[in-house]
Amino acid sequence: MDFKFTNEYPVSRLDEAVSFLLGPRLWIPQNDYPDFFDWAQKTHSELKSDVKRAIIAFSRNNIIGAVVYQRHKKDKNALEIKNLTVRPDARGRYIASFLLKNAEVEGTREFRPQFITCDTKAKNLEIMHFLLKHHYRIVGKNDLYRLNSGEDLVYFIADCEISTIFLKISGSCCARSERILRSSPTLALLRPWMNLL
Repeated sequence: MDFKFTNEYPVSRLDEAVSFLLGPRLWIPQNDYPDFFDWAQKTHSELKSDVKRAIIAFSRNNIIGAVVYQRHKKDKNALEIKNLTVRPDARGRYIASFLLKNAEVEGTREFRPQFITCDTKAKNLEIMHFLLKHHYRIVGKNDLYRLNSGEDLVYFIADCEISTIFLKISGSCCARSERILRSSPTLALLRPWMNLL
């Protein structure tokens, strides 16, 4: 085994990283996101311009996993996990867990969010189990992308979990309540058309 995880990758490998996102993916069927190719192309330019960030996992200099994250575009208090992809033959090695945790740590260090959010297809039970195991909670359900590809679940980690992450990276912590999340512009935007669970 020879694994390397990095968020420092040359622009010359950016094409390879985006191509990897388009390849076979653990947990996510291609037809779940009909506009995924367009999203990947947009992600390429947003990674180049530092709007989005990525952490990439390598094994013997081949990409085997990646996580893409960003400060939420509509809610500056949120860190958003946009994509978590692991090559199917790398399954069972905790690569997805390591990538997710490091996106949380790096994103928290850089953006100082009050919560972390992501979304998945409601029918994707494996990723639901994965996120629940990593302390994410389901806060809503709807067809977020309006592509008639099924309902999506919205997940979050509240500030108490982020405080734990922040404590681990900085040695200090602020206790806050979940009312920050309840008053968040992100959920306020989602509430009118989301069936909260």
